[in-house]
Formats: sequence, C-alpha cells, structure tokens
Amino acid sequence: MDFKRISSSFMIKNTTLENYSFNLVHYFMDKQDYTIFNFQEKILENFNHDYYNIIYIYSKPLFNDVNIESLLDKLEVIKKKLRKNFLLFNQQILVLATNCDMNTSKIIIPDNVDIINATDKEQLFNHDIIKTIYPNLLDYRLDLDFDTLSVRLNALSISYAKKISAVFNKKQFYVSILLALVIIGVYFFYTLANHNPLSHIILTKENLRKGYYHTLLTNHLFEYSILQLIISLFFIFSFGIRLEKIYGSIRYLMIIFLTMIFSNSLLLAFLNLSEYPVGFTPMVFTYVGSFIYVAILFRRFLAYTIKRILIFNSILLFIILLFGDVISLVSLIGALFTGFVSSFIVGIPKVKNGNLIHRILALVFVFILISLSISIGLK
Repeated sequence: MDFKRISSSFMIKNTTLENYSFNLVHYFMDKQDYTIFNFQEKILENFNHDYYNIIYIYSKPLFNDVNIESLLDKLEVIKKKLRKNFLLFNQQILVLATNCDMNTSKIIIPDNVDIINATDKEQLFNHDIIKTIYPNLLDYRLDLDFDTLSVRLNALSISYAKKISAVFNKKQFYVSILLALVIIGVYFFYTLANHNPLSHIILTKENLRKGYYHTLLTNHLFEYSILQLIISLFFIFSFGIRLEKIYGSIRYLMIIFLTMIFSNSLLLAFLNLSEYPVGFTPMVFTYVGSFIYVAILFRRFLAYTIKRILIFNSILLFIILLFGDVISLVSLIGALFTGFVSSFIVGIPKVKNGNLIHRILALVFVFILISLSISIGLK
C-alpha cells in the first residue's frame, strides 16, 4: 500500500463542518473508549461497546437519493470488512450525519444501522439515542479548535496504545514457574521412589468415595513419562506465561483450577473407568480457549489469530475423530470449553469483560455442571 500517496492526497479541510465533526470524534475517543478505525472517513470502533461497535461521523453531503446510495454502499463495505477481517457478524453501526438536510427517519437503512441527523447540536442532543446511550455528550465541549484537537486526538491514541501494551505485558509469571516446579517435583519424586507413593493424588472413583476431592486438581500434576513432562513444560513456558501476563497471576490460577476440576468431572460423568488419564498435557486446550477469549476482546489486533486458532482446532478435532479415542475427545472438549468460559468468568484486568451478572451466572452454571458430573460419575 502506498502510504505516501495516501497521506499526500488526504488533508483535513479547515472548515466549520470538519471542526464540528472532529470534535465529535474527540468525544467518542475521550469518553466512550472508541479508537480510530479509519481516520480519513472518521470511523471509530469499540468492538466491546454494549450498543454500537462502529461510530461513523459522516460529514459528506446527505441531501438526496444519490447521497443516500453512496452512504449505503459505504456501509455495506464496512459490514463486509467487519465480517471478513474481524469475524464480527452482529455489527451495530451508528452514523452521525453532520451535513444533512433530510429527515433521517425516512431513510430505509440496513439492519443494525442507525442514522442521526447531527447537522447541528440541537438536533443531535434531542435524539433519544444520544440521551439514553451517550448522555454525557450533552455537556461536552464541541468547539475545540483544530490545533487543540490535533494534540488531544494524538494524546488519546498514544494513551490507547499504552493501555493495550499494559494489558498484554503484565510482569506476572510466578504461577507458571510454580506450576512447572510442582510438575517436575512430582515426576522425579515418583520416578525415584521404589513403589507408588502417589496413589492419593490420582483420580479414581475409589479416591473420590474416600473424600479425596483434591484429586480433581492433582490428577493433572502427575506425568508418567519424560516426554509428557517436556511437552507440558513447553506449553507452560510458552503459552502459559503469555496468558499469565494478560490475565494476571490470580486470574490465571483460577482458570487453571476451574479447568482441571471441570475436565476431570466430565471424564467421571461420561467414562466408566477404574483410573482416569493423568497429566497436564490436556490443559493445552485450556490455553487455546483462553486465547480465543482474548482474541475476541481484542479482535482489532488479533483477528487473524482467531482464524488460525479456529483452523487449528477444526483440524485437530477431525484428526481425533478419525484416529483418537473417546477419552481424548472428552478431555479436549472439556478443557477447551472451560478455558473459554472460565476466562470470561474471571475476566481480564482493566478491560470491559461483559455484564457482571452474566459472569456470575456462568460461574454458577459451571459449578452446577461439576456437581452433576461428579454425582453421575460416582453412581
């Protein structure tokens, strides 16, 4: 892409209309956590907003049917790009038309798109969407000059970049190191012993009937072979530490614990075995589920990661269906599902993670499934 040509061909017009339009851009970046999606077109995105993923400050003329057709064509291009590049299928777009002399309520618009005639502040402020969803706009300054706007928009963009960097680069990795040390310690303690001293940490129905419910956790900390140990350590030090830097140590530990308990309880419910598979390796799919949640929240930057993860899991699931066994399939599904759900439950620090009530209900639902699975498995 020829960035030099683009930058030289586009210049902000120093007009009252453009000044007003960029003041609106400033408000949505400053107060609503939107960021620039397309500067030239004044398109903003906040894929995690409760109402509108995209704000389009449309300053081109909207006077007749030709203008309307032009706007609708652009909206269709935006929606296709959101579906194809960012896997956003339920887009909600708000168009603020700042150069309009039409009654926007008479315009037939696509689904999930709302248009507001924002030609002047009075029309904008009187609209129900603004009053209910963006009420603080009513008291916000929309008369900053271009020099001030330039400085503030640049500062907001830098602040957003720092925020993203802080989310992905927390200096926390202690749980991953501790987890690795525990797995190494348990393995060598087992191999150096002349008999099996670890019978109380292996998941069996007999142990659960004795009240050893800790085996739902410790079962994943025991590796039989050096190859399994190396594979587990590789994933802990590559993916695990990266996840801990995103979620923080406490949340990362909660994700690991929830997944261990849930995946083992699923094995109890669906497989009638005297002794269940051990090892940390199935927890790899917990990492996959957690990364999917991160990629959804930050799909602007990780959309291609989502695609690769989905392709990888589809191929892996197909291979397991062809050559694997039921135990592998149940472990994969349990770890993948719980990795995603538990990531939603604990959330990422300083990031909007969805409705708190929904997260609490998800936690209750997981505990209900765990209780049912254990009770079914012990019958």
